[in-house]
Amino acid sequence: MVNELMGWSWAFSTMTYGDSWRERRRLFTKYFHPNNLTANIPQQREFTHKMLVQLLDNPDDFLGITRRCARILSDVSVNLPIFNRTFGGLSLTLAYGLPIRKQDDPYLAIAEEAVRTVSVALVPGAFLVDFMPFLKYIPEWVPGAGFQTTAKKYFEIQGRFRNDPFDHAVKNIVSIVSPDS
Repeated sequence: MVNELMGWSWAFSTMTYGDSWRERRRLFTKYFHPNNLTANIPQQREFTHKMLVQLLDNPDDFLGITRRCARILSDVSVNLPIFNRTFGGLSLTLAYGLPIRKQDDPYLAIAEEAVRTVSVALVPGAFLVDFMPFLKYIPEWVPGAGFQTTAKKYFEIQGRFRNDPFDHAVKNIVSIVSPDS
């Protein structure tokens, strides 16, 4: 469900071991190795300063600023902390050079939604297609193939999560207003 129908086979965390995985692991280690922690200090410092200003402006919203509270997913009856706003914003800033809005940031919103969909799909037994892979070939109009409709919706969310920040970064690079990322 996650890799093939939802389109997450590109993600380092869901890839099967092989050449592509090793290449991504090498790149990840190059930029985020524990011995190279000082490389991103300027971005971390800028993001931390912005967060501290937000806390000064609205100290009552400490948890909302530093992290998203645990949500009860509609499809799962457990509390699951799905995304940390502070680190999510820092990740987007480091990876794409995107400025993150104080509130209602569209990139954080789509990231939260994408993580929610993966969290739902990774629950063991959530989708029968994980146990019977041949079901992925059944058209969505066949009774019992509602997972196809869900997968199509989740695939679109994954695409926006993957492409929107990247497209924004490319636009900034082309217009020569791109911060380091």
